[in-house]
Amino acid sequence: MAQITSSVGAINTYALQIATLNGNIKRAIGSSFGQPPNDLIDQRDQVISKLNLEVKTSTVQQPDGSVSVFIGNGQALVINEQQ
Repeated sequence: MAQITSSVGAINTYALQIATLNGNIKRAIGSSFGQPPNDLIDQRDQVISKLNLEVKTSTVQQPDGSVSVFIGNGQALVINEQQ
């Protein structure tokens, strides 16, 4: 039971980090005339990799620079800046 609780806590933490990074990436793109903030994108990719160690995910790149993250049979975990 403790392992499940720990895993859920990690998943929630990663989802919050991804949502926050999505917002930061969108704002950085908006203020840099469309240039991608590679350091933030790399950070987000690392968090998604860590999340994948807990639960299998799929991602969809959005036109605004954010990434939507789904788990299971398409259950949304992160959309834009919302978890």
